Amino acid sequence: HRLGRETSGGMIFAKHKHHKEYLQEQFAAREVHRIYHALVEGEPEERAGTIQEWLLEDKFLRVKAVNKRNPNAREAITHWNVVDSDESASLIQLTIETGRRHQIRVGLANLGCPVIGDKQHGARGNPIGRIALHATSLEFLHPETDDPVRFEAPIPFGPEN
Repeated sequence: HRLGRETSGGMIFAKHKHHKEYLQEQFAAREVHRIYHALVEGEPEERAGTIQEWLLEDKFLRVKAVNKRNPNAREAITHWNVVDSDESASLIQLTIETGRRHQIRVGLANLGCPVIGDKQHGARGNPIGRIALHATSLEFLHPETDDPVRFEAPIPFGPEN
């Protein structure tokens, strides 16, 4: 599990190698449930949807959507819904099936609503001084007990903040 430098929220670290490997297996099998929130510029035309794109990362770690026939492209699937909005910004909740670098940021930019503060993907402004993307919740099977565990981090931006 990785977060960009400017992304806030919960992270998970394994204390033992075998725990790390078990968690990596869950991520690879798409069994870890992740919820994010983004504050974006504007308002999407729809209130909810799924973004399915094929992403390509260049040697400078820049990511863009490409044709799925590109042999190096990797599938990215993001489900989203608008939580709150006004004429200038929207708070969007997202769940991701895949975990590609900049998947959420590229997908929202391609919807016409870049994440606030994300100049790399078309944002015009940066009123909070960072990219407005937050890892809200992470749910997985505990590596020792196999019990489901969920960790949440309150959203630091949005209508109530």
